[in-house]
Amino acid sequence: MRLIVDDTVNLLRASLPSTIEIHCSVTTRSDVVLAEPNQLQQVLMNLSTNAAHAMAGEPGTLTIALSEFSFALPMDAPHPDLKPGTYVRLSVHDTGAGIDRSVLDRIFDPFFTTKKPGEGTGLGLSVVHGIVRRSIRRRGHR
Repeated sequence: MRLIVDDTVNLLRASLPSTIEIHCSVTTRSDVVLAEPNQLQQVLMNLSTNAAHAMAGEPGTLTIALSEFSFALPMDAPHPDLKPGTYVRLSVHDTGAGIDRSVLDRIFDPFFTTKKPGEGTGLGLSVVHGIVRRSIRRRGHR
């Protein structure tokens, strides 16, 4: 996973506006995940591109982090489909305006977008959601 993050960050540095500073933090010892490498790169590219759009051409910071987390009790799961264990977490943060609460329930719907016509397809987050769900199922979860 570390190599995918490094390669993607290099691609992002070359393709995102120079006004966006990219920070990358990898704090996990184990970075093996049960997912397709090209799909993980697609997730990271989609999230990072959305982050760049959220900063709307203004100077900002994109932070990509790869870390480890674990939990022992089902009630401590950050998502109901996860079973107790150790996981690798990929996080993408930006200094953009954020998502308006009025559209939060629809952000994973295919073709939903808050962009103006011609600025995007609205497939980014629905694709990310699908890849993550398939990865959870691949690990033997629901």
